[in-house]
Amino acid sequence: MKQTEKSLIIWGKKVDISKENYRVYVFPEGDEIRINTPEYLIVSDNGHRIADSQGISHYIPYGWIHLYWENVDKDKYQFNFQRPGQPTEGLPMLKNNSLNRRQKRYCRRYVEMGIVEKAAIHAGYNPVYARFLMTQPKIKNYIQKLLKGD
Repeated sequence: MKQTEKSLIIWGKKVDISKENYRVYVFPEGDEIRINTPEYLIVSDNGHRIADSQGISHYIPYGWIHLYWENVDKDKYQFNFQRPGQPTEGLPMLKNNSLNRRQKRYCRRYVEMGIVEKAAIHAGYNPVYARFLMTQPKIKNYIQKLLKGD
């Protein structure tokens, strides 16, 4: 895993990231946002805007603490976001494939209710985020596991 020391992205400029297979943003409580086959990135004062190969636009607000991605040549990279007053030295590479409590609660609520927006609200997420959660492989896998009764 290659560590990048600082962002090399120019703010407000459209940057081609189509050589990435995926990129994952990790937030302080363990929530992850994974974007498969991203095409381009625009960095702004309040977050990242990413378009993927399916033409879907994703908005990633600041607050994430870790970013990792894999390029098409299978090289893996990571970047630790340094918030003011927080050193990045010693931050571990996060490779958490398990769900956190809130993600599990979302899955359980979805199985109970069958409505993604209501499940998101009950789990403490913004309902707008609900559709995105359903695109995440580990969320879908856990829901399947719950539906099977495992």
